[in-house]
Amino acid sequence: MGYLPLYYNSSSSSSSLILKKSLLSSNFSSISYQFNSNTSNDKNLPIVKPVTTTATTVIETKKPIKKTFFQTRLGHFIKWSILTCGIFSGSILTLIIGFFLYDYTTYVAPEIGDSVLVHQLALNPPRGGPENLPILIQNLDDLDTPEKENNSHRPKLVILGCGWGSVGLLDTLKPNDYDVTVISPTNYFLFTPMLPSAAVGTLELKSLIESVRNIIKRVNGHYLEAYAEDVLFSEKLVKVRVKCNDENSNNNNDDDNKKDKFFYVPYDKLIVGVGSTSNTHGVAGLQYSNQLKTAEDAILIRKKIIKNLEKACLPTTTNEERKKLLSFVICGAGPTGVEMAAEIYDLLHEDIIKGFPRILAQEVSIHIIQSRSHILNTYDKTISDYAMKRFENDQIDLLTNSRVKEILPDKVVFAQKSINKETGICDDDSKSVEIKEIPYGLCLWSTGVAQNPLAQKIVKNLSHSQNNKRAIETDSQLRVIGSPLDNIL
Repeated sequence: MGYLPLYYNSSSSSSSLILKKSLLSSNFSSISYQFNSNTSNDKNLPIVKPVTTTATTVIETKKPIKKTFFQTRLGHFIKWSILTCGIFSGSILTLIIGFFLYDYTTYVAPEIGDSVLVHQLALNPPRGGPENLPILIQNLDDLDTPEKENNSHRPKLVILGCGWGSVGLLDTLKPNDYDVTVISPTNYFLFTPMLPSAAVGTLELKSLIESVRNIIKRVNGHYLEAYAEDVLFSEKLVKVRVKCNDENSNNNNDDDNKKDKFFYVPYDKLIVGVGSTSNTHGVAGLQYSNQLKTAEDAILIRKKIIKNLEKACLPTTTNEERKKLLSFVICGAGPTGVEMAAEIYDLLHEDIIKGFPRILAQEVSIHIIQSRSHILNTYDKTISDYAMKRFENDQIDLLTNSRVKEILPDKVVFAQKSINKETGICDDDSKSVEIKEIPYGLCLWSTGVAQNPLAQKIVKNLSHSQNNKRAIETDSQLRVIGSPLDNIL
C-alpha cells in the first residue's frame, strides 16, 4: 500500500485538499478528500468529505513470438561452428598466401655467371716435396665468396678427420681466424652411440649424420674427401691419398684409374683427429665378418639381416640352413657388441614376428663371444651383472672366457677355457681349453679399437719423444710431444 502527498490549492476561494490513496491490485479505489474552509465545526476545522472513485486497469497480453531455427540451441551451435570453421580456414588460407608471397618476394636465384674466377694454381698446382707430388696451394673455391678470398691469405689450419674432436673444434673456431681445410674419407659426422639402432632399422641413418660441408660452411672452410697418408714435419706437408674407384672406371685395362693418387697439403697448424680402427688381434678371416664403424657398415648389416630372413622363408631352405641363416655371432662384449645383440633380439622377437613366419623367432640364436669372465668389463660391475642376467633371461648365449681363433665363411672357430667346479675359476692349463665352432649367418667383429695407421706413423716418426705404442702422447694443451714448433695438436 502506498500514499500520495496532499495538494493544497490556494487560488480557489474554497481551499480544497485532496488526498489520494492507491491500492496495489488489479482493481483499486482512489479516495479523494475535499474540505471547505468556510465551513467549520466545533473545533474550527474544515470538514472533509470523502469522494470515492473506482478505476479498472486493463492488461493487454502479447502473443508469443515464434523462434527461428538459428535461435534454438542447435541452431546456435551450428551457426557458431560454421563461423569458427570459416575463421580458421580463412586464417590458414591467409598464411599460405602470405608464405608464397614472402617466398616470391625474397627468393634470390643463385648467381652463376658465364665465367667463374678460379686461381690458376688451383687448376694447375705446382709440384714439390720429397716425392715431387702436386701441392695444394690454392683451392678451387677460394674466390667464390669475399670471405673465402680473405681467408686464403690467413694461416692454414688443416684438420684430419671429422669425428667428435674435429667437429668440436670447428664449432669453437671464429670464421675469420684461419683458412680451414678438412681432410677425411667420410664426408659426414656420425653420431656413433646410436649406430646399432640404425643397423637394425630402429632409427634412420639420416637422423644420425650431418654433412661436413654444412659444418665447415660457418668458418668458410674447404673439404677434401681423401685419406691422410703421412705427415712431413720438416716440410710442414701432409701427404694425402685419393683412393681409386674401380666401379667408375669404364676401361678395366686403364692402369691409371686403378692406381691411388697422391698430393701434398701444406699447413701452418695441424689437427690430428683421425680416430681409431678395429683391433684385429691377429685373427684370420676377418673379411668374412662385418664391422660397425661407419654408416656404410650399418647399411650392409641391415641388408644382410633382411636377406637372411627372406632366404629363411623360402621352401628350398632346409632346417639346418635356416638355423644357420638365423644364427648371429658377435665377437666382443663391449658397448657396441652388447648393444648390437640387444637390438637384434628386439628386432627378431618384437618387430619381425609381425610380418614373418613365427617359426623364425623360434629358431633365432644370438651368441656373444667374450674373452673375459664378464661382459662390459670397462663399466661398473653392477651394470655388467645386470646385463648378463638380462641376456640369460632372453636366452642369449654368453660364451665367456673364449677367444676367437679363426673366422671361416660359414662358421666361427673359438677356444673356450673350462671352469673349475671346485674353485669357480678358469684353469690356465692348455688341456682345459676346448675348441668349439658356431655356424653363423651374420658375424659382427667388435673386439675393441686399435691405433689408426696415420697415428702409428706419427708415433714412429717421433719415436724419440713418443713412448706409448697405443696412442699419441700430448701435453696438457693437447700439443703432440716431440713435434717441431708445437704446431701439431
